[in-house]
Amino acid sequence: MLANKHILVFGATGGTGLLFVQKALSLSSPPQLTLYVRSLGKLPAGIEENTRVRIVVGELNDRAKVEEAMEGVDTVTSFLGAYPDLNAFIAMFTRSKATPIADSFKTVTDVMKAKGVKRILVLSTPNTFIPGDQRNWTWAIYLAMIRALIPSANAEMSNMARLVVDPSFDYTVFRVPHLNDLDTDQKVWAGLLGPEWKGTRELSRGSLAKWVLGEVEKGEWIKGAPALGNYK
Repeated sequence: MLANKHILVFGATGGTGLLFVQKALSLSSPPQLTLYVRSLGKLPAGIEENTRVRIVVGELNDRAKVEEAMEGVDTVTSFLGAYPDLNAFIAMFTRSKATPIADSFKTVTDVMKAKGVKRILVLSTPNTFIPGDQRNWTWAIYLAMIRALIPSANAEMSNMARLVVDPSFDYTVFRVPHLNDLDTDQKVWAGLLGPEWKGTRELSRGSLAKWVLGEVEKGEWIKGAPALGNYK
């Protein structure tokens, strides 16, 4: 039951993270949430008054703060992502593959190991190859465009996956296509790329948040890395 879970959320102030927090707290028996944020400014007004929410403010590589946030936690979720911005635009020309987010997130995985926290769910890209994937030509072109247009963001998300695909963790790497703000009730297809793929290359943030919440509860993809997409 989710009511018995204590979930540490990274990326809680982003579009998907905010929806995840909102959906979790709207449950009749919500889980305990710890939100790790760089500042309070982007959080919904009054959320700090919710008895099911704890907020820790700190940088991603601040080990002392991450240790504080990890107290009592049994599940870690990350919606951290590298999104198109000026730096991403520059990287398209410099071909930079610097990964400051993934480099800093190693602090999180190190603290998890030190404290014996095993369950982690992280956002990544379909460019992260998983044994069993079968990419047709349309997927090959789509993924090549991602690598060409946002090389640094692609490297960030691939390295995040490599960090958590570790025997120490009960990981789920959810590989997402283009995220949009459409209907939150759209159904999500989860699986490997190949002939049986029934999804699209679009995924609404709301349906993603709901899917992750369900995966925290059911654990159907432990030690797995499904590619997600809304049904065709």
